Amino acid sequence: MPEFERIKTGRLLIRVRRDLDSIILLEAHLKPWLDCLKRRLERVKEKKNQIFKIE
Repeated sequence: MPEFERIKTGRLLIRVRRDLDSIILLEAHLKPWLDCLKRRLERVKEKKNQIFKIE
């Protein structure tokens, strides 16, 4: 029984690790895009702040 459990958890770990790898790859792929989006949001916020300061 413990042997079976070990095999099962081993397989689960491999699956989790594979999922983590794909998540990391996805994150690496999306990061530049997300950073660009963040900068855009910051610029929009700055513009909004300027508008409010004028009024």
